[in-house]
Amino acid sequence: MQLAGTNTRGASQFLCAAESFCGHALIDTPFQRGASEAAGGCNRFSGFPGNKPLETVFHQLPPSTTPLKRGVNETCPWGCLKSEMRTNISGRAFTLIELLVVIAIIGILAALLLPVLNRSKVSAQGAQCANNHRQLVLAWSLYADDSRGQLCSLTNWVAGNMTDQDDATNASLLVDPMQSLFARYGITTPALYKRPGDRSAFVRSVSMNNRLNPDATYWVAGGGTNYAVFTSSRQIQVPARIYVILDERSDTINDRSFCVDMSNTGNADGNGTSNPYWLVDYPADYHNESGRFSFADGHVEGRRWFGPALLSPLGQAHDPSYTSATDREVKWLQDHCTYAISP
Repeated sequence: MQLAGTNTRGASQFLCAAESFCGHALIDTPFQRGASEAAGGCNRFSGFPGNKPLETVFHQLPPSTTPLKRGVNETCPWGCLKSEMRTNISGRAFTLIELLVVIAIIGILAALLLPVLNRSKVSAQGAQCANNHRQLVLAWSLYADDSRGQLCSLTNWVAGNMTDQDDATNASLLVDPMQSLFARYGITTPALYKRPGDRSAFVRSVSMNNRLNPDATYWVAGGGTNYAVFTSSRQIQVPARIYVILDERSDTINDRSFCVDMSNTGNADGNGTSNPYWLVDYPADYHNESGRFSFADGHVEGRRWFGPALLSPLGQAHDPSYTSATDREVKWLQDHCTYAISP
């Protein structure tokens, strides 16, 4: 086989590439010094004679000075090329320290992002809860408009008692127009009664202010008679102040009403010495230690709780339960469920 024309040029270019891998001259023989440059390629190896056998050229190549990883030297260019390629491949791998640094960085990023994602989730749940409240209080308002201001009864605005095992898990009761009054005013989705943060099996998470047209006298008798009980929407002098529906904790929710002890006596009859403050039912804190309230004017707002009584773990709520004479949370509930009647 002879090197001639383009073959000579190709061999020259190949040897130039081989030299760049090996880092030293592959050929240093006398015929190079007098060779013609007509063959092209790199300057060092442009002088291959056109009638020089290829076997003779490679026979003159010096042995590789670059050892292989297996401890075997091969004749250049093949030995040095293989060794260089293996070195390049192994050099691209992660070291243990680099891997640990990457894992540490990922851990730091996760620690920074998780609280943000959690707040975003809570915020989204709060927005959903507020929207549900708006629809419920709209149904309450529509009924009053259709009834010339008469408020719906606490016993039929929604069906089901959460202390009854069958009622507590029966979502169909909530949207049955024969049993739930709100089902006749657009509330046809049971999920509107369930708060996203409520992890209980109960189908309902909300209750109504027990000062709105109650059918029983408990928690509105005795000293509680000094405060208004509303049977008509026209009796609510400041609608933006009186809440209609609120989130209630799953360990105190029972019937459809949320009771507040206005007598400060701790008993349902309202008799005895006033001793502020008492908790009967507990508002929920499903949204970052806060609950949602919908008011008689249709607006919805959140209330964040700080008192230890309202933030006690689920299952530890007891009614009635004395808190303290300086309990701002119970005072807020009292101020927004009714107001004192002038003597």
